[in-house]
Amino acid sequence: MKLAAEKLTSVPADQIQGKIGEFSDLETVQAFKDLMNRLNCDNLDVRSNAPYFNADFRNQYLMNSRITGIDDTDLLILVGCNPKFENPVLNARIKKAVSVNGLEVVVIGSAPQLPYNYLHLGNSTETLKQLAEGTHPFSEKLKAADLPMVLVSSLALERSDAPALMNYINQLQKDTNLISEEDQWNGFNVLHSNVGKINALELGITSKNPADLPPAKVVYLLGADNFRHEEIPEDSFVIYQGHTGDEGAYYADLILPTSSYLEKQGTYVNTDGRPQQSRSCLSSPGFSQDDWMVIRALSEEVGTPLPYDTIEELRTRIAEMAPHLIKFDVIEGSGFEKLAHAPNGNSSLNGTPLVENVDNFYMTDAISRNSHIMARCTRELNPLKAFNFKKDVQTWLTH
Repeated sequence: MKLAAEKLTSVPADQIQGKIGEFSDLETVQAFKDLMNRLNCDNLDVRSNAPYFNADFRNQYLMNSRITGIDDTDLLILVGCNPKFENPVLNARIKKAVSVNGLEVVVIGSAPQLPYNYLHLGNSTETLKQLAEGTHPFSEKLKAADLPMVLVSSLALERSDAPALMNYINQLQKDTNLISEEDQWNGFNVLHSNVGKINALELGITSKNPADLPPAKVVYLLGADNFRHEEIPEDSFVIYQGHTGDEGAYYADLILPTSSYLEKQGTYVNTDGRPQQSRSCLSSPGFSQDDWMVIRALSEEVGTPLPYDTIEELRTRIAEMAPHLIKFDVIEGSGFEKLAHAPNGNSSLNGTPLVENVDNFYMTDAISRNSHIMARCTRELNPLKAFNFKKDVQTWLTH
């Protein structure tokens, strides 16, 4: 702890960069934000592959129609999204709506093998642009839909032209019922794959690009394992705080072991925007502690102790920042739908097609990558990996 404090206080504040991991709960993110702010640092989540989001309104990054909205919509447009791989439980609900309610599904992106009928409009972003401008042949069908719904993958918003992509998605509301105040309907939806990103956005934290900041001298990986390696300079000191041990631990100069989400209390906001509490069902191994406790202890070493000693006091601090986050199991809307989904005017698409977002369904995070069962599934059941293996063998035999 003394070494971590020494490194954090020995460099300029703008040369400290943090990365928030995919399992970070609200308490951890809030404590991390408070610690970094006390160091006069605002580089809380720095990564070049972060999805494009604004944190001004909740409905800019949540699933506004709710998961139950699948049962109400009559037209679902998937933009750069494969729910079979990104959220199989949601995909099962879509399948039920197709077979029971006659839901029509339209895909703009790669043509995945979905277990229901759908209309594929291609994988070009120009298709989305034409649909937004009303010049596409399918535009009339969209205008005639009673409660249309658009579902875009947060992974698709990691593209360099994500602002333009979101601009055209917001533009789809023109002359359609995507936003209907009469029916209390908001058809703009984002499908997340990272609960830590949602929790950060709920507390007003948006990602920064490393190219816009000075080179980092200290990198604080808050349970972050899915990052681009070139973002970590060779001469930087890397602090990894987390569990399981994956990419982040390999790059670390100092490791602070903490409890996983199964071993601690925590609050998480789901893709609908519903704050939910978790409780520990296992004991933490060794001397690992909850993330917020480690950050609180580190603040003592830094010389600026944080003003809470219990998780209840920390949740009071969260309530000061965002009161809706302690209304557990309640979804609080932000309103201002027309303003929140106003087109941003960015029209510079880069012309690259919308491709498959998930390369390996069985290994997407630090926990699944350390699972022997998931490794076997990857080896035997992953169709993409099996195809590549077959292709490699054929290439070898040919030569």
